[in-house]
Amino acid sequence: MFKFAGKNILIISPQPWTHHNISKHHYAKELSLRNKVWFINAPEKKWGFHFSIKKIIDYPNLSIISYSIPLPYFFFFHVRSWYKKINVRIVAKRLREITPEFDLCIDFGNYLLYENADFVNAKLKLYFPVDDFENLQPSMRGSAFAFSVSNNIVAKFTKQGLTCHFINHGLSKEFADFARLRLINMKRWQRGENLNVGYAGNLFIPFIYTEPLKKIITNYPEVIFHFFGSTNYDKTISWQAEWYEFLVQTKNVKLYGSLNTAQLTLAFANMDAFLLSYKPDNKNYHAENSHKIIEYLSTGRVIISTPITLYKQNKLFCMCDEHKDFEQTFNMVLKNMESYNSIVYAKERILLSLDNEYVRQIERIESIINLSEGSRNN
Repeated sequence: MFKFAGKNILIISPQPWTHHNISKHHYAKELSLRNKVWFINAPEKKWGFHFSIKKIIDYPNLSIISYSIPLPYFFFFHVRSWYKKINVRIVAKRLREITPEFDLCIDFGNYLLYENADFVNAKLKLYFPVDDFENLQPSMRGSAFAFSVSNNIVAKFTKQGLTCHFINHGLSKEFADFARLRLINMKRWQRGENLNVGYAGNLFIPFIYTEPLKKIITNYPEVIFHFFGSTNYDKTISWQAEWYEFLVQTKNVKLYGSLNTAQLTLAFANMDAFLLSYKPDNKNYHAENSHKIIEYLSTGRVIISTPITLYKQNKLFCMCDEHKDFEQTFNMVLKNMESYNSIVYAKERILLSLDNEYVRQIERIESIINLSEGSRNN
């Protein structure tokens, strides 16, 4: 029977370890509690070769691989195929020096650098495409199993006769510990002098829908809006510059920048409600899921959202049917906050979030692998 325990695991990520923590980083941390994990960054954009392995203090079984290759980075743009071949050759050689064979490789889809995971010598390979986009090609990329948080990706695989299993976004240990404390110390929600409404995530991604956010911020000056996420933006893009100016100049808006997971759990504790506002293009983003939802749910507080496919029929959300109705939904929630933040709803939200802890998602992946192995042996 397959278990994520006592294994040597390699994680291939398109985002570096220095990126704000998302699924790749959380899986690495959780898996390192019972395994030895190596997390490989993309090559650094500097001249000359170097290769280093750094331990993470709080996770002694987790190592971060950083390296650069002896080619100027502009080669990546002008002779990409050559750059990729040299990169793969160097990485494969260095990985063999760590261990002749990994027990497991998890490929999170670094499409720009690797055509597949064939260069990794591992007993078992898992492919985990998280984000859908128009040109995503259904392929196992040399892996035995595929998993995704996107039902759209699952459907793409199915159409091609490939199997991809749905595994929802996860809840990190920090948020899970916080959620369990909320359950133990659950108290009836009470309206304060001002309502505090939170929004977490990159404030300048292409699919954030700023217009309804601007409306409610302007029309509800008595509500304090807290934004947790990077405030770096492209000054050459007009909507980003206008959105930034609006946020910094509006009195009932507080900007916190990027916070680590521990800081975010503390900040979330003071929120009365959370917002989610996306507008899909139905090519590169379909508004079907979001990692922040599980974190929002862990607080027990109400979520006011534009349409998100995965949760559309879920009573724990206050989701408008159409984007134009967002402010109306917001107003309705504010008037009935005592009901939406009732102990009954709060407990259900927290329990749903805890059912998606990363440790639970790992158990689900184990079960899928073992069921498949069992069917092959019968």
